[in-house]
Amino acid sequence: MERLEFISFPNGAVPHRRASAPSGGEARSMIAFFVNEHLAFGSKVRLKRHVEKLQSLGITHVIDVRYYPTKKLKEFRTIHLNFRDNAGPRPMWFYERAWKFYKSALKRPQPKVFVMCRAGRRRSASLTYFLLRASGVAKRKAEDDIKRARPCAQIVRSYRDSGEQFLRQESNISKLKSKAVAVTSRF
Repeated sequence: MERLEFISFPNGAVPHRRASAPSGGEARSMIAFFVNEHLAFGSKVRLKRHVEKLQSLGITHVIDVRYYPTKKLKEFRTIHLNFRDNAGPRPMWFYERAWKFYKSALKRPQPKVFVMCRAGRRRSASLTYFLLRASGVAKRKAEDDIKRARPCAQIVRSYRDSGEQFLRQESNISKLKSKAVAVTSRF
């Protein structure tokens, strides 16, 4: 028996086939939720068929925020930002590396970035929220996009606050740089 799994796209859900659970258990399947044409989040990649599924979706880059890396991701350009899901604040380098990797991915032709954690509910959803915000999406819209893609997703407050702090710092640095350029260009 097969079950249908729905993967969210901005314009609606697209059904994908998923093998049924082995004898009496819940299926342990990798799932992906798109928030726009270039960005998705979801659960861990454990099996070869999970890699094949991501490839069939056109995923080109993976941001792995789990505490333990996997060798299964060698098919993709990948960054490992290994953190436990402890609901604690993240350091600024965490957001700096994620943002730099994401911006680099978007420079390539037809990029699709997949942010993954163990269950695809907290860490990956929160980092996807940050990437949307860093891309210029308003707070409310970014959160709505995450919830629309996966209603059970949670934007963890401390993760969100850390990301917003990074964005404020980056904004202040940009303002200082532009002032410095303006001052030096007068001379």
